[in-house]
Parts: sequence; structure tokens; C-alpha cells
Amino acid sequence: MTSTLAVLSLAVVAACSACAPLDVGSNLLWSTDHESGTLNDWSSAPGGGVFEDSVNSPVQVVAGPAHSGRFSLELSDLAASDTEGPGVYRDLANAPDAYYSAWFYLPQTYVTRSKWTIEQFLNLASTNPVVYGHDFELALRALPGGQVILFVFSHDPDYLQAPLTDPPALVPTGEWFQVETYFRPRSDETGELLVWLNDRLVYDIEDRRTLGQGDLVWTLSSQAEDVTPTPTLYIDDAAISLSQVTTHGKLHE
Repeated sequence: MTSTLAVLSLAVVAACSACAPLDVGSNLLWSTDHESGTLNDWSSAPGGGVFEDSVNSPVQVVAGPAHSGRFSLELSDLAASDTEGPGVYRDLANAPDAYYSAWFYLPQTYVTRSKWTIEQFLNLASTNPVVYGHDFELALRALPGGQVILFVFSHDPDYLQAPLTDPPALVPTGEWFQVETYFRPRSDETGELLVWLNDRLVYDIEDRRTLGQGDLVWTLSSQAEDVTPTPTLYIDDAAISLSQVTTHGKLHE
């Protein structure tokens, strides 16, 4: 049960707040810290890779700002629409109820005139996410005062954008922040999507249909039509786990 897992995880974090980082251990299904200096982890079994349209929108592992180690994933440039742009993905057939975690870094403040999608949960019969559409997005938007907010958007016309959380889910610039999502894939009205920002539960979306006819595909991306200046987004320490990773998580398979 989601609530039980969350309570147990928070209890462990509280007990070990002064200890070494938690070891996710055998609950970890897949992870990458990009320390190989390559994108190989994204294409490892059972499948994944780089968006096809990323040929003109660079995706690379760089020795730049990194959450851990020396390397991180850099997504730069934008395509001409908010459904294309640089990104990576994992294709998950028979996906379990799981936690999806990644760390993000915005090197500066940006002005957004369209939603800026950084994470997606897609329902596809193909490993080309860009072509076939998507169901849930986690996206960024700049507020008039320059602050950047994280929000959830559903492509189900009955729901669309989820109500903004109160207080707002503000993300920082110039420092790493973690977004962790619990995704319960269901083809009936029992699906669930929970989103934590730096260990604070900011979205709790329940009783939804979250899975279509195809595989579940998880993506990390930088997709927007109008963001200035042209953005660069860094991503590191991405993981899929049966237990909550939290900001204290230590990624070991």
C-alpha cells in the first residue's frame, strides 16, 4: 500500500537523519549516476535510450555540475514545439508499482511562455515517445516574480492541469533538487500518482486511469516551445525503485 510504504520510508529517514545515506539495495530496479561518462545505462535491458528528435537537440553526459561524482546528463536547446525536444527514456513492460526519482539542476532563472516538461509517464506501444503522445507530465513554469513552480499535467481531457499545491511547489535555481514520483499503473480508476519535491509531498492524485494499452515509458526531458534564454537542464542520479528513494537515498543495485 502506498501510504504504508511512505510511512515506513519516512520513519527510516527520521531515524537515520544523521547517518550515512540510505542504501536502496535490492529494491532498486534500475539506476544511473552517469559516472561511466556515457548514455549506456539508459539503453540497457529491458530497454530505453535517447529521443529520436534529440539528434538536433543535444543530449550528452558531461563533466559539469553533478549531484554526485563528476558527471551528469545535460539537455540543451529546444525543438519547435512543446512535445519535442531533448530527452531520455526507459521502456517498462509490465511495470510494477514503483518510485521514480531524479535530481535536476537549473543553472539560472528562465522565463517560460509555455509549459516546460521535464518528466513524463507515457502509455505507448512503441519505444519512440515523441511520436505517440503521453498521459502525465511533470512540468515547470516561471511565475511573474521569477520563481519557478513544478506542476502536473494530464492529457486526459477530463483533468488536464492538476490544481497547484499550497504552498506552491517552488524549485530552486543554482542548486540541485530531487523530484520523486510514485506511479501506480492501472487501466481502471485505481491508478495513482504521488509527487515529492525534496521529500515534501506536493501532489497526491488518486483514483485515475494511469495506463493505456502499451508499455509504460518513463522519460526525463527538456520540452518546451518558448523558454528564454535557450535553456540547459542537468539531470543526475536517476532511479526506479520498489521503495522510496528520498533525498537520503544511496543508489546501489
